[in-house]
Amino acid sequence: MSDPALTPLEIERAVDALARERAIRREPWEAEQLNRVFGRSARSLRSTLRQLTALGILAFDRDGRWTLTRTGSSVLDARVGGDWGPLSALTLRTGNLEREVVAFLREAETHDDHARLLQVRTRTIAPALAAVVGWQPAWREDDQFVVPLDALQVAMSGAAMEIADGRPDWVEARERVGHRAEAYSLRLERERHGPGAILHVSRDEGDRFGYDLENISTEPSRLIECKGSRSLGLSFVMSANELTVADMHRDRYEIHYWGAINLGRSPDEDYADLRDAGYPTVICDPAGAIARGELAAEATAWKLRLPDAALSSPPPTR
Repeated sequence: MSDPALTPLEIERAVDALARERAIRREPWEAEQLNRVFGRSARSLRSTLRQLTALGILAFDRDGRWTLTRTGSSVLDARVGGDWGPLSALTLRTGNLEREVVAFLREAETHDDHARLLQVRTRTIAPALAAVVGWQPAWREDDQFVVPLDALQVAMSGAAMEIADGRPDWVEARERVGHRAEAYSLRLERERHGPGAILHVSRDEGDRFGYDLENISTEPSRLIECKGSRSLGLSFVMSANELTVADMHRDRYEIHYWGAINLGRSPDEDYADLRDAGYPTVICDPAGAIARGELAAEATAWKLRLPDAALSSPPPTR
């Protein structure tokens, strides 16, 4: 799981700490020196250095020491001179403020290429954005923030590029939920039937078989597909391959559904609470349940391709 992004306050404190350190001793710096520089931070040194590197402020040299990048030097020079502009622009480009920018624009008055909103309201609906915008005296007018629209566009563009270069948090959260559901069923089945009776197929062989676990203590073996959700309602997605396999093996294919998964708890605590709540919900023969109308199935996506006869021709355009 990736580190949470530095907050504007953490960025401000880190830049000020680096500026003070550079006034005392020039770079490059050893990790031990920077550990003293950032010693008061609640974040680990490794996390801080990784985030400052992602921001483009620090770089790691061949000798294992840390130096300021050209951008980092410009930011520190401007900060020492009382100019927050470069740091504001850099922070807006990181792509971590998309939701707050949207909330700000939803309520702001927009005209003359600027967006205006009361500072008090901005701090309520977009606290991190308010902190960054507040660094710029030119963007404060009486009791309002007056922010150039092109600066906000930079923040939105940064968010798009962040998605292109990595995975959004919601994708990682969804994957963690799926991994937990699989781990919980694996633990449950091994507690019931012994470690040697349960094959972890999806881990050892991949997803092509259409199920995650196989219980070989019975004849025929049981094929178990694991599904999870953070909500209470029973709803999940099956791939076309999973449905095909479920239909082929109706007598031994089953779904283990774990609802109300809480990523804020440790896996052990979450597992115990979910077991007490009666999870997993076991659905035997899901293909049959769909055919009988016991489960409602709806298509949520279609795969489109050119028919084989048209592969030599380009797709039509309008």
